[in-house]
Amino acid sequence: MKFFLFAISVLLLLASCDKKAQLPSNKYAEVDSTPQKIMEMNTMLGDMEDEDIKKYTEKSGKDFRVTGTGVRIWIQPKDIKEKGDSVRYGDVVEVNYRIKLTDGTVLYDLTGRNADVIEVGKERRQTGFAEGLTLLREGDRAIIVVPSILAYGALGDRDKIPPRATLVYDVIGVSKTGKNR
Repeated sequence: MKFFLFAISVLLLLASCDKKAQLPSNKYAEVDSTPQKIMEMNTMLGDMEDEDIKKYTEKSGKDFRVTGTGVRIWIQPKDIKEKGDSVRYGDVVEVNYRIKLTDGTVLYDLTGRNADVIEVGKERRQTGFAEGLTLLREGDRAIIVVPSILAYGALGDRDKIPPRATLVYDVIGVSKTGKNR
């Protein structure tokens, strides 16, 4: 009798091992769809940001140009004779500007003694600002609106610039320094 029970137990054990272990199907469905969900969320957030930028530029009443990357720029009209040299990537320039949010909140004031001396295009986090600067000439005044992805992105600057912030650069003046950094 013991042998018979032992034989049945072994047969049942072998029969149960024949079945493949099944993992919950939802676990892999969630993992597989995560990149898709992230892409959809980024698209939605980008569309919302574009709408906010559009409202800002329309409300300003200024005729902004839009670059291929989505940077918006308005350059104050000026007599052509007064225009200086064009700003190019790699130029070292002194820039007087304020960084604002689209609601007008001033985050940084880099004017006068606080003017920023930068090598255009060297700062990777502000690629939209560098692009806008290359559309200027020395002496220009401009407003450059930069989508968050071309500014400080999803994290902000961890100081005054919040995460995913559209930035408005109010450029009061730009001039080449002639110096290399």
